[in-house]
Amino acid sequence: MVRPAAHFLLGYNPSMGAEIQSEYLLDRRHAARAIGALRELGPQIAQLAQSCEIRTMAADELWLSPAYQRPTFGIHFTWRPDATAVASVLRPIQAALAPYEPRPHWAKVFSGPFDFSRLYPRLTDFRTLANKYDPDQSFRTPYLVRTVLG
Repeated sequence: MVRPAAHFLLGYNPSMGAEIQSEYLLDRRHAARAIGALRELGPQIAQLAQSCEIRTMAADELWLSPAYQRPTFGIHFTWRPDATAVASVLRPIQAALAPYEPRPHWAKVFSGPFDFSRLYPRLTDFRTLANKYDPDQSFRTPYLVRTVLG
């Protein structure tokens, strides 16, 4: 029987709720190259990271899912709560991952630019539905306009 590994080491709490998180999700076939690209940024990342996780997930058919139509590899960062420093390390991370078309996690911190229409092939269909079911744009926020709804 295979036992699942602990998410965190016993007796060690890497975060206390005051942290910043980012995650980038890529086609699983790029995992080794993406990890290699990030290793070169190791010293910069280590200065700010509380933890880093790697996960995989099956492809799905959900239009705005980061695993839409591709087996997916995700790399997650939990950062110290220093927004300015985190912003400065996100730029080189995203540049290193750019050749592998990362999809940023919608609910975590990332910086642009990302061509969401290219990364999410059904984004136009989603926008059409959003306009149909929310014609008064009651549920739009500046974040949704900047990212999903254009």
